[in-house]
Amino acid sequence: MANKSDVTTVFEDTILNSDLSSVMANISESIIDSMTDLPIVSLIRTTGDIRDYLFLKKILSFLNGIKDIKSSTRKRMIAKIEKSEDYRHKVGEKLLYIIDRCDDNEKVSYLATAFCAFLKKKIKYGQFLICADMIQKTYIDVLKYFLNATEDWLMVEDAQEELAAGLFYLDMTTILWNYRKFIMDEIDENEIGDPGARVSDVGRTLRYIFNPYYEGYHKMDMPDPMLNMLLNRPNH
Repeated sequence: MANKSDVTTVFEDTILNSDLSSVMANISESIIDSMTDLPIVSLIRTTGDIRDYLFLKKILSFLNGIKDIKSSTRKRMIAKIEKSEDYRHKVGEKLLYIIDRCDDNEKVSYLATAFCAFLKKKIKYGQFLICADMIQKTYIDVLKYFLNATEDWLMVEDAQEELAAGLFYLDMTTILWNYRKFIMDEIDENEIGDPGARVSDVGRTLRYIFNPYYEGYHKMDMPDPMLNMLLNRPNH
């Protein structure tokens, strides 16, 4: 296999300095062999290792996804992160690590779109990292279904896979609200109800990136009036 340090260095150089306009996704081995203008291809293709070839296809899928972002923009945004004290890692190395963990090219394409959202200042780098982790660990069919949906609240039984993935979280607000009514003798015990499932912040961010019809992202910073009333109610 190609040396990890060499791959990281060349990958970083490719992202920062290469013209990616010729990169295509889902290309054949013969076409890959002809792409000698990309340093990362020249380095990895010489090993003849099937694992390297599959890894290279994922890398090219990622590069294809960011090729419309100008090199100057990529340089500026990546340099900003690498100079920040908040993140003590090289962006290229982190990307390679995430790409390697993705189990197919389709997830890598999603990853590239999320990275573009960061490069375009649509999301912050920290949000990208959280989204990247969610993309690589979520079953692809669950991810696709979730991204195409717009519901922010579901019954628990309808959100089992999303809850397991972290795209939704268990929402106890309605139960707390109804329990308050119950102790004030406003409703019966059997009316307290069951918990629901509410979309998580990372879920909102992913939909914001991938679903043009989703309108829930900008509600993340909005307080929940029902929950606030519960938390701030008088003690008497």
